[in-house]
Amino acid sequence: MGKIERQRSAVNSFLGKLDISGMTPSEKSKFENMAIWVMNFGDDYSDNVLEASCGNGLLLCFIAHTNPGKQFTGIDFEEEKINQANAFKEALGLENVKFRVSDFTDLDQQFDTVLLFDTFDENVQAERDKYRFKRFDIQVEEFAADYSGYAYALAQLTAPSGKLKAVEHIDQGTELLGMLNSFNEYGMTFIDKNFGDMEYVDSASQSKVSFTAFELKKEPEPAENVFKKWAEKQLGEQMTPAKADYILFTCAGSRIEGYTAYDGFREVVFSGIFENKDDPDSFFIYRASEKGKNILRYPQHRMSEAKLTLARDEEIDKKRGLNIIEFRPGSKAEGK
Repeated sequence: MGKIERQRSAVNSFLGKLDISGMTPSEKSKFENMAIWVMNFGDDYSDNVLEASCGNGLLLCFIAHTNPGKQFTGIDFEEEKINQANAFKEALGLENVKFRVSDFTDLDQQFDTVLLFDTFDENVQAERDKYRFKRFDIQVEEFAADYSGYAYALAQLTAPSGKLKAVEHIDQGTELLGMLNSFNEYGMTFIDKNFGDMEYVDSASQSKVSFTAFELKKEPEPAENVFKKWAEKQLGEQMTPAKADYILFTCAGSRIEGYTAYDGFREVVFSGIFENKDDPDSFFIYRASEKGKNILRYPQHRMSEAKLTLARDEEIDKKRGLNIIEFRPGSKAEGK
């Protein structure tokens, strides 16, 4: 039996101790995959752990069941959910977890570890569809405003040097950056090495479900560092034109090489190599065409390879009959 099979067996054995007849197949699939994520990445708990917006408490009961030497608290503002959580706790005979009805404001203590599992949609009223077609920086500002109240409440619950560990649905790159900026305002630092995606196929609908896993630490950090960490994670990901341009405008320095290609008077390609103004040991390649826009970062030792690729692309565009105008060295970055 492989690792994943052993983990699924452990999760199913845990569920077998409980009455979960009220769970839908999709809810069970989500729990199983969250529990497996916890087994792989979320087991470095302190002695004082809070799950905020814990819902029915099932996942926190699983964590407490697999970490008997730690103490856990779960809070939710819905009394019905807390009643269900206490029922699960009693059925499992757990003594290291407690649940209480709370809206965050009546807690008189801070926690070394705060956990969040799929709480943003319920607690943050982000108007994603409304923001989607606004300018990139405006989207970031409005998402930051949406997250401000929730970020403040969670920061208040996190002890100095404590951590917040989360697995959340985040729809857009602008939402992620706005959320991180909001937490940073209240002294929560983004730990970029513990950032990643959690994806699984819902066993009921057979559709792919995606979450973003991230970690924050309660210590101050300059706001510009948040953007640098965010941009580093976006490079190589699927790019919207606005995101590619935003990274270019913010991070790129002078052009090194490049060209613009025209079909008559219509610009159809804008491609170039740019300095990384924050890191002299790396550079950016940016390309905008009718097919879309993208920006990638490479280490300096790959500069020769990048220049050959750029020259090859330029030759292909010449053969397409396009009029080529090359960049002058030292001119500033201009996204298209």
